[in-house]
Amino acid sequence: MTLREDRDITRAAAGGPVMLFDGVCNLCSGWVRFAIARDPRARLRFATVQSPLGQAFLARQGLPLDVYDSFYFVEDGVAYEKSAAWFRMVRHLRWPWPWFRAGAIVPRGDILQSNNNWTPNWAPALRIEFYPAAGVASRFEYYTGTAVVPMTGSMSATTVSWQAGNLGISGALEVHGIDRFTSVRRNNQTLAGADFQHDAATGVMTIPLSGATSVQIRR
Repeated sequence: MTLREDRDITRAAAGGPVMLFDGVCNLCSGWVRFAIARDPRARLRFATVQSPLGQAFLARQGLPLDVYDSFYFVEDGVAYEKSAAWFRMVRHLRWPWPWFRAGAIVPRGDILQSNNNWTPNWAPALRIEFYPAAGVASRFEYYTGTAVVPMTGSMSATTVSWQAGNLGISGALEVHGIDRFTSVRRNNQTLAGADFQHDAATGVMTIPLSGATSVQIRR
C-alpha cells in the first residue's frame, strides 16, 4: 500500500526524521542500536509502533494496530516502509552507509594478500552484497586488475536477478531483503538447499560464485 503523508510525526520530532519499529522484535531493536551507534549528529529519532506515537501513526495510515510486519521511516512528513525506509535511514549514518542506495551492488572482501604473509594458507575471497529494489536497474563496474567487468541486477514482482562475467576470483553473492523464495537458480541450474544459505531472520541469501555467474531467485 502507499503510505500517506504524515506531518504529525515530523512535528512531534521537531522536524527530525523518525524510525518507527516493533519494540518486541529483537532484530528491529538491534537495527536501532546499530543506527544510534552510527548517527554522529544524533538527528535520528526512534519510537516503537506500540507507543502512543506509533499507534497514532498506524491509525492514520489505516494499518492494523496489533500486527507489526514492517518498520517505518518518516522524513519531512513523507512515510516510507520496508526496504525504502531502510535506505532512507542509512543516509543519516556515518560513512560508508550513506553510499548505500536501493539497488546497490557492493563488492567487499580480502582480495589482496599484501601484509597477510603471516596468515597460513591465505586465499583471496570476494563477497558481493546486492540490495535489490523494484524498478531499479543495478550496475557496478568491477575492476579485476586487468579488465572492467560489469555486475548487473534487477528485481521484478516474481524474480530477483544478478549476473556478472568472470570476476577473476571465487567468492559469494549476498542478496539482501529475501524474506521468501520458491527456487534458486545459478547458471540456469536449480540449486539444492545445501548449495546456498538463507538466513530468515536477516533476509540474507548467500550463494557461492565462481567464474561467470547468473543468479535468479524466484519469490
